[in-house]
Amino acid sequence: MLPFNRTVFVDKLQFEHEHAIYKQAWETLYLLLKATLQLRPTIDFFNPDESEEERMNGRMNAFVDPFNF
Repeated sequence: MLPFNRTVFVDKLQFEHEHAIYKQAWETLYLLLKATLQLRPTIDFFNPDESEEERMNGRMNAFVDPFNF
């Protein structure tokens, strides 16, 4: 049987490790949500000199990075 102090230390290490993983996951999910909402925005502001294909490619490229993380 493990002494109480060692058990608490192991639990604390596990908690800190899981917390770091969840923190990274939520940060990545936020970036993905932001990129997803920009794929088809409700109100669209764009450069009139840019073609629709260029605009959509830019949005897709911004979406792919957080999605593939």
